[in-house]
Amino acid sequence: MAAVSYRNLADFDVFVPKEQPTIFVESEGKEIEDIGPSEKREPYTIDDYIRLAPGRHVEGQIDMTDLYAWKPGSHVYEGSITGNYTDPVDGRAWKGERVRVQFRWKK
Repeated sequence: MAAVSYRNLADFDVFVPKEQPTIFVESEGKEIEDIGPSEKREPYTIDDYIRLAPGRHVEGQIDMTDLYAWKPGSHVYEGSITGNYTDPVDGRAWKGERVRVQFRWKK
């Protein structure tokens, strides 16, 4: 399981997707193939977001067990999500640093 938490550090409301983000996974500098289910979806609408007031947070979990082509044995991986943000109400956009974490996974 991967825990994903968003905390609003801004002094205004922000919106985060209700759907958990895509996590990009690498090992030894090479991308690990995403083998989980995928589907085409309609563009997001405001109903697909949670509004977070300043100082508030929201958490979720992603079961990554069957989503990636994990290497046999125990390996160190790096998971990351984009740090970019676009406000779905007014279209303001910010480029942020990619959020990264290292972990060990044994298949």
